[in-house]
Amino acid sequence: MCARSGSRCFSCARSHVAQQRVHAVRKARTVEHFHRSSYAIGLTLLQQAGTTLADKHGLDPAEYAAHGGSFLKVANVGVIGAVAVSGLPQRDTIIN
Repeated sequence: MCARSGSRCFSCARSHVAQQRVHAVRKARTVEHFHRSSYAIGLTLLQQAGTTLADKHGLDPAEYAAHGGSFLKVANVGVIGAVAVSGLPQRDTIIN
């Protein structure tokens, strides 16, 4: 999934993975909010004694997720959106 400001630009999924699409949207919202990858946000919260997005930032866990799988898309004009995937282990979604 690729999203910008809440609008989905591209999405591809099999019909039996509807819940994974919801997770991808939650991760993309987190990236757009913090301008950092969802994996980096999750690691930061883990280092802070398991703090959650709700505890630390007041973000609804039904709307935001701090799990690996989403990162910023940046162009010459700055941040233009987020790319998110779901269904793989967190570390497997990191693109180097």
